[in-house]
Amino acid sequence: MRWSQTLLASSFGVLVLIGCGRSGAVPVDAGHDAALRARPVVVASPVASPWPRLVVLPGQLEAREQVEIAARVEGPVDYVGVDLGDEVRRGATLARISATDFRARTAQADAQLAQARSNLARIESLDRPEAISAQAREEARTAVSVASASLELARRQLVDANVRAPFAGIIAKRDISRGAFARIGTPLFTIVSTGSLRLTLSVPERFVRQVTTDSIVTVLPENLTGQGLDARVVRIGPMIEPGTRTFRIEAEVEPHDGMFRPGMFVLGTLALGLEPDAVKLPRGAVFSSLGHDRVALVVDGRIEIKDVELLGEHDGFAIVSGLTSSDVVVTRGGGSLAPGTPVRIEAASAGSAPGAAP
Repeated sequence: MRWSQTLLASSFGVLVLIGCGRSGAVPVDAGHDAALRARPVVVASPVASPWPRLVVLPGQLEAREQVEIAARVEGPVDYVGVDLGDEVRRGATLARISATDFRARTAQADAQLAQARSNLARIESLDRPEAISAQAREEARTAVSVASASLELARRQLVDANVRAPFAGIIAKRDISRGAFARIGTPLFTIVSTGSLRLTLSVPERFVRQVTTDSIVTVLPENLTGQGLDARVVRIGPMIEPGTRTFRIEAEVEPHDGMFRPGMFVLGTLALGLEPDAVKLPRGAVFSSLGHDRVALVVDGRIEIKDVELLGEHDGFAIVSGLTSSDVVVTRGGGSLAPGTPVRIEAASAGSAPGAAP
């Protein structure tokens, strides 16, 4: 039993001696192992490159004038002269509501007015004015006024039976057919103007000081096909929307070969001057992660990940903000490097080649 304990103790002592020997060897090889573990990277320094700040926003085109034409009088529709898509001039007849009753009312009101005027003239021409009381005279004058108003109303209804276009435009909707009975307020047509269109955009609050009534918006169809048109901002909303932290602007868009129509969704590119803090670096240095554009920086031999704003691309270079010319950026493969990864610079390249500035 004692022999076994002695042997076990001896073995334990050997094991301890061996373990101590191994731990004592770590400090000798630590620096060499760390150097071997460092990832080789190619880096570049950003180069200052002022860049036009362009904000792309979705918007919708609207007609400058759009109105629903409703019936002002009541009666059967006996004529419809236009249909969907027809162009009409200002004052053109779109439809007619039967005017038979309105003509009769006009004639009746005209006769009543003539009678009232005749009665008043007879009273005022009496040789003995005292024979007619002041009240009778006043009633005669009132009868003339009432008959005159009735005639004016009848004539107005006769005119309103002829439905006309309030401005030049295109019929966007027809809601009535011949033979239908129109009541006051019944929708008949929707008409939109054919002149310039109105583009509305919601601009983020941080650009409120950079947008003026002379700012230019380049308008493109939502599918990005076709040639864009330049529009000028004409109105700026006076307040910030609390829910979205945006403000509204309006720009005038001139129609071009039927490419733009009221109701279309478009993209508006708003030019807001130069971005003074923009720098450029090889495009491969910028990668996307979790919805953010990022770069990998080398700081004291280790990787730091930093968010940047990608402003644009030009000739193989990325234009970003959020960096300075003193930063050291990994030019490729930065997305595969975790923060804190030790690296060693294998090569350095210029952030951009001479003459490559946009």
